[in-house]
Amino acid sequence: VTVIDNGRGIPVGIHDTMKIPGVQLVFTQLHAGGKFNDSNYSYSGGLHGVGAAVVNALSRWLEAEVHIDGRKYRQRFESYEKNGTIMVGKPVTELENLGATDLQGTKITFLPDDRIFEDILMSVDTISKRLKDLAFLNKGIKMTLTDKRPEKIISKSFYYSGGLVDFVEYLNEDKSAVHSEVIYFEGERDNIKAQVAIQYTDSYTESIFSYVNNIPTSEGGAHETGFKTAVTKVLNDLVKKQNLNKGKNGGLIGED
Repeated sequence: VTVIDNGRGIPVGIHDTMKIPGVQLVFTQLHAGGKFNDSNYSYSGGLHGVGAAVVNALSRWLEAEVHIDGRKYRQRFESYEKNGTIMVGKPVTELENLGATDLQGTKITFLPDDRIFEDILMSVDTISKRLKDLAFLNKGIKMTLTDKRPEKIISKSFYYSGGLVDFVEYLNEDKSAVHSEVIYFEGERDNIKAQVAIQYTDSYTESIFSYVNNIPTSEGGAHETGFKTAVTKVLNDLVKKQNLNKGKNGGLIGED
């Protein structure tokens, strides 16, 4: 499996405390990511700094190739047996400086460990759905999936300039919308950003898709509950202000 981006590249400098290259630190130590620093990422998929290290630990081998500051670097990690002990995700090469490059970004190639997983075949449908969601959630970012397995070579791209608006239109394309335009708004408070897109249909059931840091929260949470409460309060205030309930007692509830 190969994952490529054209971002700034994983840092390659020697870490002040650990005295190893940043690349090696990210792939061998948990919680080594830089996402807790507010200035590093506007959006991310998780904030715990474990993703890269876990992928490495669950792979037979992993190779990281980084293009940064005009130079190309590479380091390889492997899981192997030594004196009866499984060595997990250990560096088997030093960080190599391979010379000048005009590229920018990171390329990670890994082989899932079949000693851990019963099945290491990747599902195109599962990956495709996840990339599509990410493209909706991060407007303006292009995601490309290529399956080079000989049975059936597949390549598809996902790009949505409208972000959540495009997402809601996609979800409702086979439904009858009550209003043609998707209601969209966003805001930020205390360094927490929120985006909301809504379109009512004539369906009797609600469909709410919520995410935190690009991670789907299928069971809801405080963010989803807070949103429902806020919408209900605003609508009740509007009903009361304009006397839309014609003097009747009681107001709207979330289920309405």
